[in-house]
Amino acid sequence: MDEFDDRLERHGGWGSMKSALGSSLRNLFINQRDRYSVIHRTVDSHGPILVMDSRDKRVMTFDSVYEQSSMSLSEPFRLTHEYTRVMAMVLAFCEPGHITLLGLGGGSLLRSFFWLLPEVNVHAIELREKVIEVAKNYFSLPESERIVISHNDARHYLKASTPQCTDLIMADMYHASGMNTLQTQKLFVSACQRMLTDRGWLVINFHRMPDFDSRFFRWLCAGFSDIRVCTTSTGNTILFAGKQSPNANATQLHERIVALGERLQDPLTHYFKRMIQISL
Repeated sequence: MDEFDDRLERHGGWGSMKSALGSSLRNLFINQRDRYSVIHRTVDSHGPILVMDSRDKRVMTFDSVYEQSSMSLSEPFRLTHEYTRVMAMVLAFCEPGHITLLGLGGGSLLRSFFWLLPEVNVHAIELREKVIEVAKNYFSLPESERIVISHNDARHYLKASTPQCTDLIMADMYHASGMNTLQTQKLFVSACQRMLTDRGWLVINFHRMPDFDSRFFRWLCAGFSDIRVCTTSTGNTILFAGKQSPNANATQLHERIVALGERLQDPLTHYFKRMIQISL
């Protein structure tokens, strides 16, 4: 933790680093939106949903400055957003038979995991029925008995979940203006811990991660023995929490990361070097 804090301190701490990155990225997306053509627009009680194309890139946005999801039209199974590639590094830590996705968006992780893991079953939970409809119609979601997509509020789903029903939970719940705060609540942490199998992992995409001395990390440490974080160049922080540490030493983990990057067609070793294991 000291090494991680030192790195943050050199950048002025979480606040200044996130603010600068967020402002730059918002300005970049706003300036580039003129290069996109809107191919679909719809609306529900939560607000608008737009699908936009620019050359080989297709984007889902909730008519905000943020890209909710992105897909390569020529390589739909490839992870185009950096934070999704970082989240996928968890596959070096475990070999899931069942994956739960909290938040579907355009289905980036669903498509990639379906392609990477031919035996895996994936259950995606999505709050907005219109998002599911748009993802199915415009974002090349695979059709398979191995995939289940449920229209549900993640809060209700977590409360009703059965113990040890999944090996990996990927949480990426965002609305137009930012992250769903459920991802920082005690209900969320305890329900995920209950749902996961004995060697299960939880991965969360944070725009702003809670402080290490917060109640969130106390809840997390109560149910998970291996906690790691990795920052991205776009300002997101990905948190990895495992019930048990990976069954591999540092050299073996590095080899797994290299092999995973080759399968994803995007090197991952530079992200792995950024990853910090947290001791609280």
